[in-house]
Amino acid sequence: MPDDVGEARLLYDNAVSTDYENRIEALKDLRFRALEGQWDERIKAQRDQEHRPCFVFDRTGQIVRQVVGDIRLNPPSIKVRPQDSGADPKLAETLTGLVRNIESVSMADAHYINAADSQVTCGMGFLRVRYDYVDDTAFDMDFRIEALSSPFAAVWDPGAVLPCREDAEFWFISELRTEKAFKARWPKASLDGWDDQQIATWRDGDFVRVAEYWHKKPVKKRLLFMADGRTVDATDMEFNEVARLSEQVQMQTGAVSGVLR
Repeated sequence: MPDDVGEARLLYDNAVSTDYENRIEALKDLRFRALEGQWDERIKAQRDQEHRPCFVFDRTGQIVRQVVGDIRLNPPSIKVRPQDSGADPKLAETLTGLVRNIESVSMADAHYINAADSQVTCGMGFLRVRYDYVDDTAFDMDFRIEALSSPFAAVWDPGAVLPCREDAEFWFISELRTEKAFKARWPKASLDGWDDQQIATWRDGDFVRVAEYWHKKPVKKRLLFMADGRTVDATDMEFNEVARLSEQVQMQTGAVSGVLR
């Protein structure tokens, strides 16, 4: 994780700048579906001045509804499957039941459909999974599946190349809050110290941008592949402990143990 907030802001600004053209095109798609931006502004202003009509037609709505309608009829769901012969089918079935409950409590079907609608319309659609309290009076926490307030709320490492960007080194999810709401939520936080360039991104009139931030931190581990098929994390083990473990496996299996990675 970067040492200070300034470095995190720099990562955010660089990522948004790199993806700028794609986001502009996505915004144009959203406006086009909303029957805005179908006319060049200069031509539209000239026609308005001449009292000539500027007709707009919903050319994309039907296509989007057709694709998303199929998802409404057959909404996706998460299913846990045993991966190999060593996996337990009954455990996979139990986990599937837990996931179904999470989806039901989260009203995941609606979030899946909204994300699909956004994806089909402008090429960007997002979901998130996070921990949250079961209710306002409980200390128990559970997973929740949620939609984002906007497809533009998510910002990720521009170096990521996989379809779902799981190889990204960092992610942001941001939203704009009024200054009053910001101070009510974080009364001790300061809104001073912004330069002009940062204000353009993080301040918009009476609104303040608030971001959640995740960053991968590389960790080195020492793994042992034992003769009995187990993989043991030996990162914090002393040499004597590793040797004793190897001897135990050797006595049990009769094979020499220990492939170090």
